[in-house]
Amino acid sequence: MPKQGPVDIIDVHHMGGGNNSVGGDDELRMAARAGLILLEKNAALEVNVELLSTELRRYEVQHRELQMEVQSLRDQHKAAVLEVQAAHKEVKVLQTSHRKERAAWHSSEEASQQQLRSLASELRAQQQLHQISSSTTPLPHESQNNADFAKPSSSDDDPLSEDPRVILLQTENDLLQTHLSQVLLELSQLQVTWSQSSYASNQRIQALEHDLHKLTRENKLLKDEQAEERELIDSLRTICHTYKVSHVLDPS
Repeated sequence: MPKQGPVDIIDVHHMGGGNNSVGGDDELRMAARAGLILLEKNAALEVNVELLSTELRRYEVQHRELQMEVQSLRDQHKAAVLEVQAAHKEVKVLQTSHRKERAAWHSSEEASQQQLRSLASELRAQQQLHQISSSTTPLPHESQNNADFAKPSSSDDDPLSEDPRVILLQTENDLLQTHLSQVLLELSQLQVTWSQSSYASNQRIQALEHDLHKLTRENKLLKDEQAEERELIDSLRTICHTYKVSHVLDPS
């Protein structure tokens, strides 16, 4: 019995040492597993960082392209604004010219109408004078002797046809009729010319107004596109800023 005590004690020590060895192996396995997990997470983070870097470079390229496109749109917008301003000026000039032409035509028409009225009044006066002269011219009496006349005359001849006053009135009447015809012709030509000029001016004004409306619509579209592009650029900047902040906080 006394010899069995040390043996039992040794066995107990051996048994305790076996438990410590088993616990150390478990800790090593857990540490190794944790290391593998960290390596996997690190590899995944590196992949994510690479993807984010690629995406960031793509966004930066797209951002530069958008900046160039925005600058091009700004140049187009500036050119469109200048063209609209030029069209406004041309429309105003044409409208002013059209008003002046119309005023000149009305003035010329009024002068022609006044001249027509004056000629018509003068013509009526000449006709009345001709009638008065015809009614007051003495006619030869049938009972008078042919010897009483200084020169022979035929009973079939019109005694007024050789009257100088009648001849003068007829001549003036013919001149007035000719003048009246010329004035009417000039008035007609003036109306045709003004109508053509007015039509051409109206066509030009309508074309300019159409171009103006078109440029206004294009200008609005450009502004809308620029607003959308600014929103996209702001979004890209936010993404880039977020990525940079996250990379600074977690560089691994």
